[in-house]
Amino acid sequence: MTAVEISDKTTPSELDLVRTLARRADAVIAGVFVRIASYSGRMDLSPQAVSLLEAIAADQQKPFVAVIFGNPYTAMALSKLPAQLLTYEFTDAMEAAAVRAIAGEIAIGGKLPITLPDMYPFGHGLTRAAATTTGGR
Repeated sequence: MTAVEISDKTTPSELDLVRTLARRADAVIAGVFVRIASYSGRMDLSPQAVSLLEAIAADQQKPFVAVIFGNPYTAMALSKLPAQLLTYEFTDAMEAAAVRAIAGEIAIGGKLPITLPDMYPFGHGLTRAAATTTGGR
């Protein structure tokens, strides 16, 4: 597993390195952490970051999911991504839960308490049972 952090300060050559690493991966999980200032009317997700995520996701040869931590409206800036998991929180516990959910260790369930215009209506959601496991669990 390789983890890479990008920000608005990430250089173009570093973004190219991330693209190369993603091409070599069996699957890509992008953790997206963006805080939106109340009443600012803007979200600080750089166009370079959006472009990078869209380019990586466009590779249909591997699984891709974006896990959006914090504000669910971030999903609107990433509407071209094939799979998004919205968590509503920035906590370590939520990060761990997202990993366990994606791995199938725990169930996924939830409904949007909001509407994401041109994407998902109020109440949209996903329900997936945990994968069955054998052995000592």
